[in-house]
Amino acid sequence: MPNASATVSVVIPCYNSSRFVPVAVASALAQSVAVHEVIVVDDGSTDDPAAALVAIDDPRLRVVRIENRGVAHARNLGAQLASGEYLAFLDADDAWYPTKLERQLARFGEEPQPVAVGAQMHHVGSRGAAVGITGERDLGDDRQQLVRAARLMPFAISSSVVSRAAFHEVGGFDESLHQAEDLDFVARLATRGPLRIVGEPLGTYRVHADSASARHYRLQRQGTRFVRERLSVREAGGELTWQGFVAARPRGSAREWVDDTARSLYRSAGVLAAERRYLAAGWRLGASALLQPPYVIRRLRQQRAAGFARGGGRDGAH
Repeated sequence: MPNASATVSVVIPCYNSSRFVPVAVASALAQSVAVHEVIVVDDGSTDDPAAALVAIDDPRLRVVRIENRGVAHARNLGAQLASGEYLAFLDADDAWYPTKLERQLARFGEEPQPVAVGAQMHHVGSRGAAVGITGERDLGDDRQQLVRAARLMPFAISSSVVSRAAFHEVGGFDESLHQAEDLDFVARLATRGPLRIVGEPLGTYRVHADSASARHYRLQRQGTRFVRERLSVREAGGELTWQGFVAARPRGSAREWVDDTARSLYRSAGVLAAERRYLAAGWRLGASALLQPPYVIRRLRQQRAAGFARGGGRDGAH
């Protein structure tokens, strides 16, 4: 267990999520291990998160408004403003269960000491019903290697608790990335030390049509490929820019199109199931299965193993 005086700063980037952010903030402030501070970074929202949070009277809460520069910048700014020994990241439309941080901080006492600890999360829809689980159950050496290569996103960034020293050592989130910045960040973290995970849900990861990952899924997939290729090029001593990556593959391959379409349909089915639109979800799930049967079977088995008959949400492997 970390030193009893260890402090945790919670960083919540927020962009047009005023209807959800009060729940996120309340869940952070209600942790069984008291947090040091909660920093909400309003990334140029048009729906006034500060007004939505005015009813929360707690000196640990701080709201900072900036011009819109993207989630990576918002998280980095929150981390710069933070003074805690550990940084816990929480997206504005997600929430934590009361013992989340307590369970995770205990893992930092393990040897070798991890640089970050994540957890599984329940997928929930806009109405709050759980429809699946995201995140790995454990992270052995083989899975750690996949994380370092950006071949696996082991846990949602909203579940992560990161050593502040490790965060600054890797330079935080890459602000040049507008997709897959969390995958890139976790991959770089994994090169500095082991990652750990609590293999049971310790919070909720909200699945809804307005989320950035739902609206820009194909771009997210392209960003994922870029992050993977850039890491490979860097390992060989080179460098890869986004412009160079796009110029080398302007249209992508037919195989990539099929894979992206199947994953997009599967994710859309999860969003619709979360909203209880089961008929629309069903035909998207069926179309996804026609395009990529092994992928859909694997994902459904993962969800059933976790106790859910309906899968959905973000693919843990991007």
